[in-house]
Amino acid sequence: MGGQTRSTVLLVVALALAAGGCSEASDDSTSSPASITTSTSATEALVTTADLDGMSYVSTATTGHDLVAGTAIELGFADGPLSVSAGCNAMSGQYGVDDSGMLRWTGHPASTMKACSDELMAQDQWLAQLFTEGAAATVDGSDLTLSSGEVTIELSARAATTSTPAAEQEAE
Repeated sequence: MGGQTRSTVLLVVALALAAGGCSEASDDSTSSPASITTSTSATEALVTTADLDGMSYVSTATTGHDLVAGTAIELGFADGPLSVSAGCNAMSGQYGVDDSGMLRWTGHPASTMKACSDELMAQDQWLAQLFTEGAAATVDGSDLTLSSGEVTIELSARAATTSTPAAEQEAE
């Protein structure tokens, strides 16, 4: 098997394995406040889907896992799907946040199938696993922090890019 085909097959298998362990997120209305296990500082708050919908973030720091040189994690939240990329493939799937602030995909994510270097493919697999298992999410102003085990990812909000040149001309 060629290197490009092997890498593509490995990504498909990794995403299938990661998604196989996925369970549906709990209904926010049935979880009790006693289940909250994430501690936050006075300025940090647990995240809700309402906080994330329509937002885009880019990583500014990652501890506990080394990103491939020259890459950053990019997250995009729409009304339902979470899009994730970090230098190779783009992955997207429905997401949820439970009462304890755990952010995760609630279904099987879809992915582009670009064949990239082995290290970028491994990074995609790590991200797929992270968002399948979930990460504790907190917000502090325009900053989002994700934590899972030894890994902490700090992200900053990106400026909205929804205006078009025509809309900008009308505003003048």
